[in-house]
Amino acid sequence: MLIFVLLAFGVWPRSVSYAYWTACLTGVLALLYGYYGQAGAGLLRERLAAVALGAAIGLAAAWFVLPVRTGDVLRRRIANLLAALTDYLV
Repeated sequence: MLIFVLLAFGVWPRSVSYAYWTACLTGVLALLYGYYGQAGAGLLRERLAAVALGAAIGLAAAWFVLPVRTGDVLRRRIANLLAALTDYLV
């Protein structure tokens, strides 16, 4: 019964944040592992730690690959183009 409650609760706020769905699905998987005789609590902690590590890696990658403003790139490329044209025409 708890599995269906978790699935229902995970679907409800899923449009707000996908993290709710992921957390509820992780709980459901831990309950299913317990149903098959495996230690569900240990697997749940391991899965949540893996999700947290993945989020940290994603944030680190986003931090090191900061977006560059399009206007700055456009101005630089136009400057390079004008410099090349000036050399070519003179």
